[in-house]
Amino acid sequence: MNLLTYLSALTILAINTANAQNAPVAVSCKQDVYALCAYANCTMNSDSLTANCPCYSIAGSSLARIDLIPNDQVRQETIDACTDATSCANNNAPICDAISTGSLWPGADAVSTFSRELEVENGVLLNEEGERDTFTWKCAVSKREVRLVPNCMLAPCRALNNPVTNPYFDGEATMECTCPLIHANDDYTLFGGLQDPCDEPALVNVGGPTLNVHAMNREAVRLAWKAVAREFNGENSSSDPSNDDRNTPNISFAKSSAGVLISESRTVPTMAGRMEVDGWGVQKASHNSGSSLTISATAIVLLISSAFVLVT
Repeated sequence: MNLLTYLSALTILAINTANAQNAPVAVSCKQDVYALCAYANCTMNSDSLTANCPCYSIAGSSLARIDLIPNDQVRQETIDACTDATSCANNNAPICDAISTGSLWPGADAVSTFSRELEVENGVLLNEEGERDTFTWKCAVSKREVRLVPNCMLAPCRALNNPVTNPYFDGEATMECTCPLIHANDDYTLFGGLQDPCDEPALVNVGGPTLNVHAMNREAVRLAWKAVAREFNGENSSSDPSNDDRNTPNISFAKSSAGVLISESRTVPTMAGRMEVDGWGVQKASHNSGSSLTISATAIVLLISSAFVLVT
């Protein structure tokens, strides 16, 4: 599918900050290669905080989400520069430069971003207009537990020596990304995936409301990227993963072959806010925890001029 058709009408959530009243939540970056992990079926690492995820290698333009940028300086520079939907429409966002120069994740062969490439091949349901209006899977989360799921937006990746196949996704993955595990406090839906990931919860990439709640908690984002950096740089081999400053007393895990559930013995940070989402666009959000970042229902249109090409 030509991404131009979709993104020319894509409504994106706006972020209100002191410096950028109507800044987009995501910007378009054009890369020689990026990792597409939307349909990844991952394997949890020994730190229980991150997962290795097999992803596609794609060339072209993709979306990078601003509020998840791992580097605080790059994040602030991007917020300052991208003050509206057009100010960073020409691959000129600071985050794009940090990705292309390798400074965002030194040693990475690519960074995971998002596009709609390969969505039909991976079971995404589209309406007559070619838009996503029906999810493929809905996974229930028990009220007695909090599930950990991966999300790979802006995660560091390395090229695989040998391509990986999996019944959950189409074709071959040629990248492996180190992705943070985030809390899924509520039921979540998935667009795409060739096998049901819900019966025995599979460790598959999850976005939507689950990711939005995570992104609103700056401390959770910081700790998640700290865990990713440790794992990606090989710092966990002889260290205790609890030393990453995350308060994780009395955690008990119930693991399936592909997923992990956390019992209610763990204290989980909560947000004083709720989100309602429909497909891609966040319709309403409120956040009353005192954070400097608030979410507005204002919508902007982000236009992207490039289609995406799979790197073989």
